[in-house]
Amino acid sequence: MSTPAIFTGTYDQAPLSMYVTNGMYLTIIPFTYVASQTAFNFTLDQAHMPYSYDLPSFYIYAIRYSDWYLTSANALVMSGSGILYQSPLQSLVVTCQDNALGVVSTYCTITFGTSNPLLSNGYIRLSLSGMTVATNICYLYQSNGTSIPVTCSSSSDNKNVTVSMSGWQFYPAGMYTLVVYGIGISSSSLSQSVTLYLYDSGLQFVIETGVRILVTTVAGLSYISLT
Repeated sequence: MSTPAIFTGTYDQAPLSMYVTNGMYLTIIPFTYVASQTAFNFTLDQAHMPYSYDLPSFYIYAIRYSDWYLTSANALVMSGSGILYQSPLQSLVVTCQDNALGVVSTYCTITFGTSNPLLSNGYIRLSLSGMTVATNICYLYQSNGTSIPVTCSSSSDNKNVTVSMSGWQFYPAGMYTLVVYGIGISSSSLSQSVTLYLYDSGLQFVIETGVRILVTTVAGLSYISLT
């Protein structure tokens, strides 16, 4: 580095971390040099693992502060074993403005709690049973009411909604609210449910999932006659 990073506090208590590009993060850990060949360990506290199919590849470089000369290096490049263990959502609640059987168009509010920070360039997918979706209008909010920019699309069979986010940062683990418009409730089935999936950025791996049955009524529909 032509211009070294500036640290505050003691050298071994002021790590500096930043996002570089393409999913790469750089963490600089200053430490006091000791002339010894004894191995030492360091701990990364609150490390967030990637939403991908394997553990991250990592590279370690030891660089002298005086002239930024590389003194040693090591690396571990993961082979991509295709292993990812999904976890359940902490909570999932589904409510619709009008939950009567046969409703053609209403909106539903899906409140869910994540076990992990929410990946901002990932996807949320709703799979509907006994229900349909006819529009691409939806909104996503954090628990404090902050709106998260999203774009939504429905599948050709009107049974799935895919919510796309953007960015590279993470939203904290916690409660989120997804509002989806254009929901229809089938009148030919007494079983309606919503399954919510959190996907990685490539829509290949499920990170968290949950399913909730929608409580419906058999109240008669109201009609408006226009002449």
